Amino acid sequence: MPPRFSTTNIGASPWNSSLTTHRAWRWLGLAVHGVVCALFLSSAFAYAWTALCAEINFAWRQPMFDQWRLYQTFLSLPFPDNVLQLENGHRPIFPNLIRVGEIHWFAADQYLQIACGTVFAFLTAAVIALVMLREECVPFIARCAGAMLAVIGVLWLANSRMLLHGNESVHTYLLTLCVVGASLMAHRAARTRSFALFAVSGTACAVAMFCFGPGAASFVSIVLLALIMRLPLRWLLAPIAILAGCLILYVAVLPGSQGVRQTLNIHPLESLHIMAQWLSSPWTNGWLALADPRAGWVVLDKPKFTSHLLLTSANALSEATGFSWRNLGIAISFTGIAVFGLRTVFALWRGARTLSAWESVAIGVGSFALFSAAIFAVGRMDYLQSYPDQIYADRYMVWPSLFWCALALLLVFDLSRSPSKSARIAGTCFLVAMPFALWPAQRHGIEWASAVYRNAQESAAAVRSGVFDGDKFPDGADASRSTVLQTLDLLKRGHLAMFADPTWELIGKPCPWPMVNNKNVSAHVAIASRGTDSIDGASFAIVSGAVASGVAQIQKDGNLAIVDSNNVVVGLTEFSQLKPDSDALRFDFPRKRGFDGYIRHFDPRETYTLVLLAPDSQQAFRLTPIPVSK
Repeated sequence: MPPRFSTTNIGASPWNSSLTTHRAWRWLGLAVHGVVCALFLSSAFAYAWTALCAEINFAWRQPMFDQWRLYQTFLSLPFPDNVLQLENGHRPIFPNLIRVGEIHWFAADQYLQIACGTVFAFLTAAVIALVMLREECVPFIARCAGAMLAVIGVLWLANSRMLLHGNESVHTYLLTLCVVGASLMAHRAARTRSFALFAVSGTACAVAMFCFGPGAASFVSIVLLALIMRLPLRWLLAPIAILAGCLILYVAVLPGSQGVRQTLNIHPLESLHIMAQWLSSPWTNGWLALADPRAGWVVLDKPKFTSHLLLTSANALSEATGFSWRNLGIAISFTGIAVFGLRTVFALWRGARTLSAWESVAIGVGSFALFSAAIFAVGRMDYLQSYPDQIYADRYMVWPSLFWCALALLLVFDLSRSPSKSARIAGTCFLVAMPFALWPAQRHGIEWASAVYRNAQESAAAVRSGVFDGDKFPDGADASRSTVLQTLDLLKRGHLAMFADPTWELIGKPCPWPMVNNKNVSAHVAIASRGTDSIDGASFAIVSGAVASGVAQIQKDGNLAIVDSNNVVVGLTEFSQLKPDSDALRFDFPRKRGFDGYIRHFDPRETYTLVLLAPDSQQAFRLTPIPVSK
């Protein structure tokens, strides 16, 4: 028997033992694990919080884009005809109920749509994230990664067009919320063997279908989930019957059914190519299109280090493969479609009676997005052949973003259970880099949104001042010039939207209240540019400025206006920016101090003064003269 003690061990440090080394590595691994989890959760918080700040600071408070066309329908037709009309191939009946309610209850001020759309979007992200965090069959680090992917997949502000436009966000994110809810109910129905729950999931799909055109794809998702989870085939009669009823209403009963049938253009190979291009738009707008020759609409320049890495890597990949950024995007899309398809077929072949909630949501959302791409390719083929770059437009990116989010969630789920340590490490490294790589697009989305917000506020200031500045309004696919003018007339007669505040009725009239000086408010203002009214040819001037002090009093008491030397009100302003040259990416909700306004029938020989009109107290406060260059 060997001796219990050996002289060779005398004086040996316990830190040199294999057990101690193992413990040290274990503690180091736990520390790295904790740091990575914290990074994932903090990234999710950063994306969610900056998106919320962007919503509060820059969600657009004026009618925008195709709303000029929609308001004609809402205001010229009686209820319920105005909510049932076909809109560009879609039937957004449930969102239209919110829009019409906003018109009647809140004078079309956009706030109800903004609030509802924001709630729907954040609920979509929160529900997916909570499903990921509660999935106990995967490690905690994977759950944190899943929560991050859920937040970025829904709230990434490369989609700012849909997130910050109340009109768009209502129908888009009510749809996504219904899809996530339907997937979860299908999962729960399989776990509890409840036909009633499965039928309710079909009802959620019906709501989705009457939110936006791609909603029809949600039925495919729950049928696919039912097949994977081996639900009784007779249960499929419920969603099929609901879908059949919806289709009859959609294409045969409701007004404009002929317009639905005319949008269909069946060319399988061309449709597949469009699908691949469309699904590549997050990769294109967030990275690939930086490669030479660079796409003109992709501007990613902050932060500089990350943006430079994206530019360099995009060019390097393009040079190494010999592919243009368009072809790279298509190749990535086909790869993603193949991986998602194989993963779904494997689940179907496996017969996963115990499909996890994580997988159910990922497969449900991913298949919805994939079949939405097919609907998009068929329904928008003619339009995209005329305007090929529109396939990458930000207003279409929600569904591709959801597809890649769903695919990433499935891969994270599988990698977390993989025996390959190297694969798990590689996947973790990719996920750690993701929030940093996507941040330039997040920042640019907020900056773009703030610029559009200012343009929208300028448009309101113009028409409230009796000026039609053609550069501030659409005249094309969204709405024609005549449609915009007709809608403005309807809004003005109904005292709606920017005309809800009656101060615009003072334009061209002497100020009805005594003019006094105000020492509590200070502002600086200057003539920014001049132009010609697109309707009557009269000259106008645009003024821009900022409030140095007293902004709370201004926003509480009334409106900044412009009077001439005879105290005639010749223009109104709107707060349009936080501060001149301030960073749009915010983690707070500051008051807006920058403003823009118009002077109607501008005369360079006249003397103009910025004033504060306070209708409630029936006073007017003289603030500062406006310098005019002769």
